[in-house]
Amino acid sequence: MRLLSVNVGMPAKHMIDGKEVTTGIFKWPVPGRNRVRRLAIAGDGHANQPNHGGPDQALSAYSVDHYQFWGARFDRDDFSWGMFGENLTVAGMNETEICIGDVLEIGTTTLQVTHPRIPCFRLSYRLGIPKFHQEQLESGRIGYLLRVLEEGDIAAGDEVRLVEREKKPITVAQCIAATLLDQPLPGVLSELDRLPHLSQRWRAQVAAALSRAAVET
Repeated sequence: MRLLSVNVGMPAKHMIDGKEVTTGIFKWPVPGRNRVRRLAIAGDGHANQPNHGGPDQALSAYSVDHYQFWGARFDRDDFSWGMFGENLTVAGMNETEICIGDVLEIGTTTLQVTHPRIPCFRLSYRLGIPKFHQEQLESGRIGYLLRVLEEGDIAAGDEVRLVEREKKPITVAQCIAATLLDQPLPGVLSELDRLPHLSQRWRAQVAAALSRAAVET
């Protein structure tokens, strides 16, 4: 597993569908070693809080696999690192390979996977593809968020080391399927509900999914 790019950007105002919207969706690769603090990478910022930012959503990660998929899907070759609004562009770390609660070491930083990243309309604007965020969600290729357990420095090219995983791991892909895509996975929901490192925000998603499943049965 490897970190391919570190991407940052501060919130700025944009006109989206005739309305002025403040968004931090525009991220750009930065060279050298970059300081990771508890709430963000140096030079990065979050808008629309609490939907973005905070201790459980300090950084976002997106797999290079998806760059290839979306490039082929839309016949585009201009998807540069950070184009999907992620802080960390990664290899060998897509949603089927990474689990909720995974503890990862990158450089001198220690991070933990907290929950999937919910796409929003700002990403569709960033890419210039109407309704892209809806298609991205339906595909499950949405990435995930991380909390900072130990501040430190990271740089493109750093190895990513898995140092801890739950005894009964739930992949990010399973989490997405059970909570956001309403797939009938009661066992996954039950396991998610007992995970100690799942974010509070996602506990609400799990509770809602369990309630929907109970009504359907």
